[in-house]
Amino acid sequence: MFNSISWEQFLTAAGLLIGGYYLITTVAFYHREIFEWITNKNKSKTPTPEREQPVGNLMGKVQPEQARPIRKQTVAADELQFGPSAKDDEPEESTSNIKMITGSVADLLQEIKTLADMIAENNSPHEEGIPLFKSLLEHYPNVRDSPFREAVTIVIHTTCKETCHFDVELNEVKQWWDNP
Repeated sequence: MFNSISWEQFLTAAGLLIGGYYLITTVAFYHREIFEWITNKNKSKTPTPEREQPVGNLMGKVQPEQARPIRKQTVAADELQFGPSAKDDEPEESTSNIKMITGSVADLLQEIKTLADMIAENNSPHEEGIPLFKSLLEHYPNVRDSPFREAVTIVIHTTCKETCHFDVELNEVKQWWDNP
């Protein structure tokens, strides 16, 4: 069956069908715009008056920007510095050190909570619980010399009082850091 049509006839028929489809849909959807375009094209090319400006200027009057003096500054090639200086390296090291200590503090606080829960669950006496806390603090020497030491001490003190029901003083807990 397809041997009876040539490629030229097929492409012509396909082109006519596609072109007809687009012509019909364009006229169907844009007939008003097409009609306005044709009527405006047929009218004489007389200049149309511009719209009148509103009485009150809505946005305000355009004011020219004041000219600023151009700043000229020269720098010697020796004064240009590229790359980090010695001052820039220190904060990165201290930042990474703080992050490491913060991670250690988080681990220590979790272990304090776990230890306190175990002591409370087993109803361990004061004499057994205190050495466990001291032993725990031995494993975190970097927290001992950090600014977080005081906060961890307060957490241990309140945990001992509330969870373990130990009667310990804050000064006694502070000494646990120094006397393992």
